Amino acid sequence: MAATGSDKSAKHNPRAITDFDVELGERIRIARKLAGLTQTALADKLGLTFQQIQKYELGRNRIAAGRLVELAEALGKPLGFFYDNPAAFEPGEPIFQPLKGLDPDTAQRVLTALERADPKVRRSIVQMIETVTNQSDS
Repeated sequence: MAATGSDKSAKHNPRAITDFDVELGERIRIARKLAGLTQTALADKLGLTFQQIQKYELGRNRIAAGRLVELAEALGKPLGFFYDNPAAFEPGEPIFQPLKGLDPDTAQRVLTALERADPKVRRSIVQMIETVTNQSDS
């Protein structure tokens, strides 16, 4: 099927917001909440307004590479936390996989609860989920 003029211009617009921008924003939001920071507190650390953080988290504004590095440092996360590519993670860091199918608030609550849980409880929770979904690797 031939692309229309509007399809072509949208595809080649380097400033157009992409699905990646939205997913990146969700990851920033989750990392911010895991760090126990409000949008205002994170903005203050970066010399921004809370509205700018809000736009990043909603995927409405694209994030420059340098700003993403600053965000990662302010949130105490390796840069790879914001990408799917496992090779982008620093050695020893767990691979972050967004909880597909969950809204960002639910995903954040699950991650926060698991992070705070005793390691034995975490293993039990994972085993229970694997059992009820018939996805066990054991």
